[in-house]
Amino acid sequence: MKCLIIAAGRGVRLSEGGTPPKPLLVVAGLPLIERTILTAQSAGLQDFCVVTGYEADRVEKFLSDLGRRRNLKINTV
Repeated sequence: MKCLIIAAGRGVRLSEGGTPPKPLLVVAGLPLIERTILTAQSAGLQDFCVVTGYEADRVEKFLSDLGRRRNLKINTV
């Protein structure tokens, strides 16, 4: 089953700047996007498509590394 994740936010309400893009913000030891993907994976989802926006290059690099580390299929748009 496929999973679509919208991860295009800047996260301006989370801090006064200087923070990573919202998908990469670490909460309880994991970036938000990693936590979201792992939760979806535990529910049986296997194929991920993540829509990126703000600092897309940085988020896409993280997702590429995450896919390799966790053996996941993650496409970005």
